Amino acid sequence: MLIPFSECVQLLSSFGVGVNRILHIGAHECEELEAYMHNGVNPSNVIWVDALQEKVDLMKSRGIENVYCAALDSKEADATFNVTNNGQSSSLLELGTHRVNHPQVHVTSTRAVRTQTLKQFVESNSLDKNIHMYNFWNLDIQGKELDVLMGGQEYLKHVGAIYTEVNTESVYKDCGLLIELDGFLRTHGFTRIRIAMTEAGWGDALYVKCL
Repeated sequence: MLIPFSECVQLLSSFGVGVNRILHIGAHECEELEAYMHNGVNPSNVIWVDALQEKVDLMKSRGIENVYCAALDSKEADATFNVTNNGQSSSLLELGTHRVNHPQVHVTSTRAVRTQTLKQFVESNSLDKNIHMYNFWNLDIQGKELDVLMGGQEYLKHVGAIYTEVNTESVYKDCGLLIELDGFLRTHGFTRIRIAMTEAGWGDALYVKCL
C-alpha cells in the first residue's frame, strides 16, 4: 500500500468511518494482514480474494482464514489471465505502458479462466448475509478495479471507504482510469480524500463515503 493503512485509518476516523471488517480483492500473499492486525482488525474479519489458485492454496497453508479463488470482472465470461514473473502484475488485462516503465516484468504464462461479477462471487460463497458488514474495501487487481466495482455496485451502499489502485495512463491495456473511477464512485457518494502516485502512471487512492 502506497498509503500506509495506519494513515488510512486515521484519515477515515476524521470522517467518522471506522474499519473493522475488510474485503480485500487482489490478495496475492496477504501482505497487508500484519498492518490490518496492528490497527485492530481481527484476521477472521478479512475476506481475501485472488485469481491464482496457487496463491490461495499457499495462504491457506499458512493458516490465513477466508481466502477465496475468483477472477472478478464486470461480467461473467471466458477470459485469459496473464501470469507475470513477479506475480503482483498478473492481470486479466495485457500489459500496456507497464512494459515500458517496468521492463523487467513480463508474462510467463496464460491460463483460461471463467470470470464472475462480485455479486456472483458473494452469492456463490454464501457471503450475501453479512457482506454489508465489510465497510472497507481494498482493491489491487491491475487495471480491473473499476470493472469489479461495477459488477458489485449494489453493495456499495454498505461501504464506508474504498482503497484502490488507480491508473492515470494505460498501464494495462483498456484499464480503468482515475478520472473514470472518480466519476463512478462519485455517483455512489464517494469522495477521493488521498492519493499517492508513482512516476509510472499508477498509484493508490483512498475514497470515503460522505453522507
